[in-house]
Amino acid sequence: SEKISTLKEKIREAKDIETPRQRLIFLGMELDNHEDVLESGIEHGSEVWLVLPETITVDIQPQTGKSYMIEGIGWSEKV
Repeated sequence: SEKISTLKEKIREAKDIETPRQRLIFLGMELDNHEDVLESGIEHGSEVWLVLPETITVDIQPQTGKSYMIEGIGWSEKV
């Protein structure tokens, strides 16, 4: 059966998004590259979310001028 890494490669080919940037979420859990698609419970019609993490800079305390790096979700879509 197909591995999650193979699914990510298909997404790379279709959307031109490098596989290391891809996070696939199913039922609230991130899918591991080495997992088997069928064993993870994904079946035809299942909702799997593609999430692209992005690092953003947020100025938490403007009066001090300190900035903090926060990793957050930059973009997501159902695949």
